[in-house]
Amino acid sequence: MSAWRQPLLWLVLALPAATVVAGFTTLGLAAAGPDTSGDAAVKRTAQAQVEDLAPDLAAAHAGLAATMRVDRVHGAIEVALPPGTVAATLVLRHPVDAALDRTLALARAGDAWRARTAAPLAGNWLIELHGANDAWRLDGRLARDADAARLAPRLRVAPPA
Repeated sequence: MSAWRQPLLWLVLALPAATVVAGFTTLGLAAAGPDTSGDAAVKRTAQAQVEDLAPDLAAAHAGLAATMRVDRVHGAIEVALPPGTVAATLVLRHPVDAALDRTLALARAGDAWRARTAAPLAGNWLIELHGANDAWRLDGRLARDADAARLAPRLRVAPPA
């Protein structure tokens, strides 16, 4: 009788193979899905984690939103904000490899804020735009091969009644 006809052999081969497939599936899901935790200031009390959402709430109350345009090849980034809004930093987070994360200082250029990054932006990116002194924060996601992203507060507030 052939060894391939033995159920125990199939069990011995199938379990490690299934583990390898599950591992690559998990890696693929982690790389594709957004991780919005970022570098937020998180306070841990017992088993509860509390994040400071004051910058998000301030952005929501002010009705802030922004559009970011990217030249992925040359690393040029332009952020359009409402007039009178002062932006300080732009944080680009790679969803899988933290070594690729970048924090860029924005400079006013006409009606927009601009920055440049040395390395090209390949793949998906999580974006955080911070106001001066972290007074407000906007989040967004730059999808693979997209050249623009919409940035908005993490929180939504109801209009006054």
